[in-house]
Amino acid sequence: MTLPERYDYAFDPEGDSLPAKVVRRVPAGSRVLELGTGPGAMTRVLAERGCRVTGIERDETLAARARPHCERMIVGDLLALDWSATLGAERFERILACDVLEHLDEPETVLAALPPFLAPEGRLLLTLPNLAHYGVVAALLQESFDYADKGLLDRTHERFYTRHSLERLLLATGWIPLQWEANRVDVGATEFARHWYDLPESLRQTLQRHAAELDVYQWLVVAVPANETGWQDRAATEIAALHERLESARREHEALQRSFDEHLASLKEHQKAFAEARAWIADLQREIADLQREIDELTRERDHYRSLYRGVALTPFWRRLVASLHRRCGELLERWNEGR
Repeated sequence: MTLPERYDYAFDPEGDSLPAKVVRRVPAGSRVLELGTGPGAMTRVLAERGCRVTGIERDETLAARARPHCERMIVGDLLALDWSATLGAERFERILACDVLEHLDEPETVLAALPPFLAPEGRLLLTLPNLAHYGVVAALLQESFDYADKGLLDRTHERFYTRHSLERLLLATGWIPLQWEANRVDVGATEFARHWYDLPESLRQTLQRHAAELDVYQWLVVAVPANETGWQDRAATEIAALHERLESARREHEALQRSFDEHLASLKEHQKAFAEARAWIADLQREIADLQREIDELTRERDHYRSLYRGVALTPFWRRLVASLHRRCGELLERWNEGR
């Protein structure tokens, strides 16, 4: 697979892909420094949004394809670049390092060099693969760590990161991560689907239950320089907004809990009533069964006397006895019908 084939792609700027999420965080008309443009998939969209892009790309073939969309194209190695001599007094509203740092042996060198070139109120936007994705975990559990032409285990990756190790890298190089956005990809749509579904179902459920960020395929991070004036105030504002959202969620949770408790209490009352009704019905059924047995016995007795005295003139005593039996059978039948 050639470099252009590996890194060229098209995306809908209004879609849900990670490149679309990145470009939507770049205000139209911004001055943008894009590290590692590749063949210019994102560069082209940025230019269409009126952005003035300075691109840096070490591969000449890829740089040539991205150059038409750049205000300036710099061909060079990020680790060997003389930043001050190359960029001078230029300042950018956005610096993009999208799926770039993992290809560098010393990404901390690049990150540490960038703060002077960010304009006031500017932002660093970077994306990196997440090594803690449950596809990689599943592969490791099966003693597999196979590199490929692309994906999380791209054979050109020099470094691997989780959220926590990326956060440490940023803090160590003078950056404060303000926002984290997860690009979640179901394992069935990744290169690790086979490894995942080869795991026992119980193990998959355990992993999903205890690791909420296992489906994060890539992280999108928004960062500012640690020494930037006012970032603490903005961070405090964002924290306050998050706190308000948390309080709102807590109040909603409490309301839902109260509603649940009320419905549960009502359900228990209904269950109690149903239990009593079932016991009453069972008693009626037993009584009906007893009556039915008595009716059957009396019916057999009546029929016996009828056959025994058929054609025989009955004395008044026997007539009274038969009439009494008829009345008793009628009463029992009436009670049985009422019980039904």
